[in-house]
Amino acid sequence: MGIPALGGETNPLSLQTLPLSLAGSLAPSLAPSVVPSLSLTPAAVLALPAAVAAAPAAAASAKPMSAAAPKAALVQAAAHLSAASLPDRPAERGKLAADEIFSGAASKESSDDPTPGALSDPKPALSPATSVAPKVKKEPLLSRWKSAVTGNTGSLVLAGFAWNFLTIAAYSIIGPARGGLLLTKFGPDTLPWIYMGSALLTGAVVYVFNRFVRVPRKLLIGGSLTLLAVTLAGGALAVSAAAMPSVAIGYYLWTDVFGIMSTTLFWMYANDVFTRDESKRLFGFIAAGAPLGSIAGALLLKLLVGSMGPVPMLMIAAGIFAAVLPIFFFMEKRAKGRAAEEAPKVAAGAAPKGILKTILSSPFLIFLTALVALERLVPDITNYLYSVAAKASYGTDPTAMTQMFADVNLWTSLVSFAASTLFVGLTIRKLGISGALMTAGLANLILFALFPFMPTLGLAAVFFGLDGVTRYTWFKTAKESTYAATDRETLYRVKPVIEMFVYRFARFAAGLLLLAVAWLGGGAVQVALLGVPLALLWLYVSWRLGREHKKLEEAQK
Repeated sequence: MGIPALGGETNPLSLQTLPLSLAGSLAPSLAPSVVPSLSLTPAAVLALPAAVAAAPAAAASAKPMSAAAPKAALVQAAAHLSAASLPDRPAERGKLAADEIFSGAASKESSDDPTPGALSDPKPALSPATSVAPKVKKEPLLSRWKSAVTGNTGSLVLAGFAWNFLTIAAYSIIGPARGGLLLTKFGPDTLPWIYMGSALLTGAVVYVFNRFVRVPRKLLIGGSLTLLAVTLAGGALAVSAAAMPSVAIGYYLWTDVFGIMSTTLFWMYANDVFTRDESKRLFGFIAAGAPLGSIAGALLLKLLVGSMGPVPMLMIAAGIFAAVLPIFFFMEKRAKGRAAEEAPKVAAGAAPKGILKTILSSPFLIFLTALVALERLVPDITNYLYSVAAKASYGTDPTAMTQMFADVNLWTSLVSFAASTLFVGLTIRKLGISGALMTAGLANLILFALFPFMPTLGLAAVFFGLDGVTRYTWFKTAKESTYAATDRETLYRVKPVIEMFVYRFARFAAGLLLLAVAWLGGGAVQVALLGVPLALLWLYVSWRLGREHKKLEEAQK
């Protein structure tokens, strides 16, 4: 996914390194430095006396030049002389080249001449020192995918794709099923409280996770995945066995933690295993596992929820996620020697820098933290508008509402997959990191601007889906690729805090804002108006983060 840097050839006959004081004495300078590099032909022998004879007159009649002009003149002269002195050039061409160069009558370079400085001749001249590399033809999509899965990292790439696929497939079943149960039993008015409770629970989980961040990677990631799989299955059993509101709300809160923690663990591991250059080339293919998993999960839910109901689908989702565990241990076995097998250690005698202090000391991390907060806060407002419209349309029928959610998720996933496979790399290349990060904010901004005039389920569903398409394709890839420019200390200590604690704290803030609007007597229209300045802030933060990321990459080169 990276953009190849343009290369340039360095002509061995270039005179750019010669001192400017030699401009008036070309012949003596050529003797020790250029002649050994030239196979002088009769053309060159005839050309050099003419050049020496013409140089004093040309110097006397020349207009005053800048300090760089003599140097540029020598470069052009060398290009003409080297072109005229090739073995197949007649002697007259060498003399003509010298006369034209030192009389200032050399022809201008033609825009369609691939050999700047060459005389009109079918034979190509040697390139000057600043030639432009030919445009590289873009590799077809299937060829890029084939190279991604057949190289030295092929098995890791395929395993990462499968891990991402299964994680998102499981959550694509859990999200609509739990949403249908919650909204039909308690209504959208409970969402602000759910948001705040989720933030508090996630903060506690992040605190515990950060206490173990320096244990070996295999134990840290493997243990966390095992805990998620066990609690996900246990929670689904509890919901099916006990029809209690407290159990349902508790499961909803924990699956909210699961949604962010499972994806954060995956991308944290992927950023550790793959290098920065590999991430730009391979993360697009790996990220395609997310929309494919979402398609599979939404399709499975759509086909089965009508006959089975939402609760049994939660058990199926837990079983799907459990399949991630053997994939992780396979990757860990193959990834030995790539990065470190243990999380980073602080030098002896040095205390680790506080996470807050680390973030505040880096403009890049400040804007990244702000973007992650907006990435949660703004879509929560969109989700609230979508939930209000869904409740108004489906009332107390959890199965019908779950099926509707599954339909929207299925179409969102289909478009996301097409976008991730065809347009992620193109979008990031054309728009850059900043532009790719702005797209999701722009989708939410349009919804907030239109909803006060069209408060319908159709409008909310379309832009809810569009937010998902942009956030889970090029936005996600662009954001995750920025972490590859950081060190492993930041990756293991700061990323979990930003992606889990800050992300969920923003959800807490969203809950407070929604409650504030309700306390002031506002409704869905006022919530939409509240989202407008937040979406505009998203655009600004994305722009600044792209600039800081570029500075960070340039500093590391």
